Amino acid sequence: MRDDLPAKLEDAAFRNGLAAARIDRRIHVELYVADYWEQIGAYVKHRLIDEGPLLDLAFGQIIEFWEMLLPVTEIRRQRTGPSLYENFEYLAVRARQWSDERPAGSYPKNLPRYAQFDGQRRPGSGVPG
Repeated sequence: MRDDLPAKLEDAAFRNGLAAARIDRRIHVELYVADYWEQIGAYVKHRLIDEGPLLDLAFGQIIEFWEMLLPVTEIRRQRTGPSLYENFEYLAVRARQWSDERPAGSYPKNLPRYAQFDGQRRPGSGVPG
């Protein structure tokens, strides 16, 4: 999807297929990715999945896929309305907020970074210190 979708979106027949009432999912496999994140977004919204660990691990992937699939979503929403993939959108917004609140990452502030140990290794690690 990362490699092929941008070029496919340049093709009028591909875009028309997205706008159709019935979509051939053998051609539009990108919808499986959107469906997956739609489902995860619903689970997060209804607190069946804790958003903290999910966003800590996957915020970048969520944002990347939302932005990649945004043209697809916009085409589909012209036919179906704004509720299509709204849970995926919710998740993408939460991912952006999470990322914006942590511009330096989410490493615990009170914990030293490993490099602060000045190259010292524990005895028996097999690596000279």
